Amino acid sequence: MSVRKPIGLMALEDGAGVDFAGLRAARRERVRAEMERQGVDVLVLGRRGSAKYVGGHRWLWRAVLTPFGPLCIFVRASGAIHLLGCTWD
Repeated sequence: MSVRKPIGLMALEDGAGVDFAGLRAARRERVRAEMERQGVDVLVLGRRGSAKYVGGHRWLWRAVLTPFGPLCIFVRASGAIHLLGCTWD
C-alpha cells in the first residue's frame, strides 16, 4: 500500500509546481503583442481581473464596493506596469 503525500495549494500531482513568473511573463507578452498589432501605446485597465492578468499582483481584500476606475496602466514601449489605488474619496 503506497502512501500519497497531501497535495497543497497550487501543486500538481506529479510534484511540479506552477511557474508563476513564466505565466506572468507570457501573459504580459501576449498583451504587449496585441497592443503592438492594434497600435496601442498605453493600456488603462479598470477591472481587477484585467489588472491581475497583466500585473500578476494580488489585491488586498476589501469589504466595500469600489468604483470603476483606472487600476492598472501598462506601457507597451517600456513594459512598465503602474498599479493605482482607487477609492471613493
